Order: sequence, then structure tokens, then C-alpha cells
Amino acid sequence: MKFLSAAILGFCTLSSQTGTSFAFNVPKSLQNRKSTQMAHNLLPHNQSYKRRHADDFFQVSMASSASTDSSPLSSWSELESHPSIQKPLQTPRPIYKDALPPEVEASNIDKPILYRDANCVCAASQMVWLGLECKNIDYLTVLVEKPFNLRSDESANRRIENANDEKNSMIPRIVWPETESNGDEMKNNDKNNQPTSDPIKLLEQIHSHYPAATPNFYPKLSAAVDASRCNILRFPGVMPRLSDPNFMSHAPLLFRPDGTLVPKSSHCVSLEELEEMLEEYYLGPYLCGKDVTAADVAWIPYLERYAVQLPMVYPNVDVLNPRSSDAYGEVWKWFLAMERDVPAYACAVMGDGRLWKRCLEEVVELHNERAATEE
Repeated sequence: MKFLSAAILGFCTLSSQTGTSFAFNVPKSLQNRKSTQMAHNLLPHNQSYKRRHADDFFQVSMASSASTDSSPLSSWSELESHPSIQKPLQTPRPIYKDALPPEVEASNIDKPILYRDANCVCAASQMVWLGLECKNIDYLTVLVEKPFNLRSDESANRRIENANDEKNSMIPRIVWPETESNGDEMKNNDKNNQPTSDPIKLLEQIHSHYPAATPNFYPKLSAAVDASRCNILRFPGVMPRLSDPNFMSHAPLLFRPDGTLVPKSSHCVSLEELEEMLEEYYLGPYLCGKDVTAADVAWIPYLERYAVQLPMVYPNVDVLNPRSSDAYGEVWKWFLAMERDVPAYACAVMGDGRLWKRCLEEVVELHNERAATEE
């Protein structure tokens, strides 16, 4: 196995002291991303409700600029009382660290409780979080430190085994409020309430508990076609195969289990297939057409990382840039629609390029450790 050097990763510089650390050059397009989109690691979690209403603020500013009254708005209170605001800002959803406070746990909680990764690295947690946000569910959040077994060695395994299984291993998970088996309501022992950390099953549970909440995660395009579930199942077949499952949250689809890079040709084939998938549903920019579905919610956490990291591994190659409008026009439109027209994603759940850069650095460092051991 070879070290990843500047010859392989044209964006990095090999350290002369350690031989394993790299300095990554973040593209300017990532450096200039607006702070309102740095939802994961740059803003406090309890400020996410403000970002949810970024579209309201935008409409107010546009309305005020078009108004005959040219006097500027001088304060937040004046902005909140502006006639263009149709509804007041929502109270921020409660977020707790490690566990619910005793007084909250002792109360009769009638909301679902989401346990997710405190560092906002876990792609599965991001998927479930986005599912709740898309349907605008009123829920509680508990942030838990989730250990990641990137090295797959005995010491890492012992650390995970010694961790609290409920808080650390089963992330993400949702604790649903107790319901009575009355009429059409779901029973406590129903499969829709069974504990699981499988994000796909959790999306199914969210939709089962809130089937009337928009968007419809699983629309039937015809009596025989369940496009959303089909497109979720297509992910492992369309995207590069045999990539390391331990890296799916940090650097998905880039490395093989032996630490070598996934070949360029595999990425090109996958992106071409994704382009064809989006062309199948020509009525809209999303994976199933004109509306967001569970398929978009399931794909975006991984493709968000992939779109940042793949051009860093293979810089200045248009066909290896998932966001290239020239090479992959439909994929580019999908990213644009998710970031422009899905506030639950763009204003609350979307990650930041600098976070995914750091995650890639961790994986590259691990790769070089493996290479040094084998030599």
C-alpha cells in the first residue's frame, strides 16, 4: 500500500516531519459558504430555529425594499412586528446533552425524542434529523457522543464495548411517546415503535406516525411503482461498490476496506447512473420527481460529503466533481433544489465543507498509518 502523497492527492502537501499529515486546500467556493448554512458545527444547536425562518426573513427584507416606505428596519423587534410577518417565530425545540433532565424525564412527554450524534458527523443521525425536520415534527433532541470505530483494531473495539450501549451504540434512535391501542392509533409493541438505529427503518417510523404531514415520504407514482423505496434500495448498487463501511460518515465511497482509493472509473460510472436516475423523473429535480421524498432524505447525507471530498481527492477533473453543471446537469439541479427549496435541509441540517474536509484528513491519516505498518 502506498502513502497518499501530493502525486495522488494533488490538493495536499506532505509533511517532511511525520510523512503522514496533510494540509488541505479548501476550495474558495467552500470557504465562502454563508454562515447560515454552517448548521452542524459552527453555530449553537439552540439557534437552529432562527435558521428555519431564514426564508421568512428574506421575504420580509424583499417586501420592505419594495415598499413605498424607504425607512430601514432598525431592530429585531421592529422586524418581528413587520406586517409581512404572517406568524411569530417558533419557540426553539428543546435540546439536551447526554440525557434528559430528571424533571423532564419524570413528566408525561408527548413528543418523540431523537438521540443523535453530538458532533454532527454521523450520516445516519443526519438522515433521521432531516426526516423529522422535513415533516416539521415537534420533537425533543438529546445529543450523545458517538464513538466511531475507524481503525477496526482491538483497542477501538474495547472502547466501544465499554461504552454505554443505549447512549452510544444505538445512535440514532427515536423514543416515541406512549400511545393507547385505541382505534387507528398504534400500539406500543407495534413495529412502528420498536427501538432501532437503522435510519431507513426510522424514516419509515416517522412516516407511519405522521402520515398526513407533508411531504409524503413514500408517494405512489402508480399502483405498481413505489419509487421512493426503490430509489433508496438503489443506493448501494449505483454508488461505488466495495467502499469501506467504516468510513460512511467520515469519507463515504472514497476508500476500499484495504485502504486503497476507489478507482476514478467507478466514480464516473456512479455519477452517470445517478444522472440517469434523475432523468427518469423529469417532472421535477428530486429523485422521485417534483417533491422531496424519503429517497432524497436518505441520499443527501452521503452525497453531501461525497460532493465536497471527491474533488479534493481528484482536483480539477470535471467528471469527478458531482456538482459540475457541465458534466452532471441533473445532479447539479438536485443539489441546487435541496439547498434552495428545502429549508429543513439548507437552514437546519446541512453540513459544512470545512467539517467534511477535517473528516477526510482523519481518514487520510489513518490510511498512511496502515501503509506505514504494512511496509
